Amino acid sequence: KTTYLRMISLNILLAQAGFPVAAQSMVLTPMQVATNFTVIDNTHIGHSTFMSQSVRVREVFDLISNGRPTFIALDEVLNGTSQREHNAAEHAVLEELHKEPNTLLMLATHDRTLTELSDTLPKVENRQVSLQGFQILPGPSTIYNADAVMQRAGVPQRVLDNMRDRLNKH
Repeated sequence: KTTYLRMISLNILLAQAGFPVAAQSMVLTPMQVATNFTVIDNTHIGHSTFMSQSVRVREVFDLISNGRPTFIALDEVLNGTSQREHNAAEHAVLEELHKEPNTLLMLATHDRTLTELSDTLPKVENRQVSLQGFQILPGPSTIYNADAVMQRAGVPQRVLDNMRDRLNKH
C-alpha cells in the first residue's frame, strides 16, 4: 500500500515537472502534493511520533487552505498514541478532509473501522492491493498478512504460534 501511494505521488510530481511517468497514459490537473511518508519522531526538538504526525496534519490543512487542487497521500496517519485516541483522531481528520473542495485523498491504513466511512461519506471508496500481481481491486481488504511478513522476517516460531492463538481466540 505504501509503495503504491508513493508511486502515485511521485508520478504526479514527475508529470508536473515534464518528466516521463510510469503509466500507459496520464491526464492530470496541476495540483499540490502533500504526504506524511517521512514523518518520524524528532527527539532533538522534543517531538514524539504522534506530535510529528499531528504537525504534518496541521501542515496539510494549512496547505489546502489556499483552495488549490491538492493530492493528499497519507500512510497510517496519526499513529503513536493509544488505539482509542488514534481511531477518533484519524476519523476526525478524514471526515474534515472529505469536506474540503479540490482535494483528492488516498489513505493506506490497517484500521478496518475506516472502511465504514464509505457508508456515510459519499466520496469515500475502499480499495485493496492484491498480493497477486499487485493490482488495485474494489472493496476493503480481506487479507491479513502480518503472519506471512513476520515469518519471512524470521520471527521465532513460538511468537508466531502465540500470535495465531491470540487471533483465533478473538
